[in-house]
Amino acid sequence: RDTYPSDVGTVTYWSLWTSLAGLWSPASPRRQEAVTVSWSQPAHLHWGVDARLNGGIWSPPPAEYWPAGSTLYSDGVAIESPLAGPDAQGRYTLTIGPFNQTAVQEVNFTFHNLNGTWSSPDQVIPISP
Repeated sequence: RDTYPSDVGTVTYWSLWTSLAGLWSPASPRRQEAVTVSWSQPAHLHWGVDARLNGGIWSPPPAEYWPAGSTLYSDGVAIESPLAGPDAQGRYTLTIGPFNQTAVQEVNFTFHNLNGTWSSPDQVIPISP
């Protein structure tokens, strides 16, 4: 439940946040494993790495991890990589990693849907040694 002041009093609405955990595989990846991310609609994976190491600020992933078709986003702290699909189940997917060259401790991401909307909240995939 979220409450916000407004010019007509206080507005309260109920929001349902769906964790995106389970939309990547493996669920707890290690550095030597590639990670496949899937989504329900055409989108770009808007992603960076290691925000917790940088005061909550994402960093673009090292260049060796950029999938084909990736571009630096205008904010300079993330890249956008196109999802492929749909597959037979109607899912759109992208495989990133393995993260076994330059060290990466976490992947930070959200989906930037092709209709201009964004998924929420931002997600974190911890990468184990």
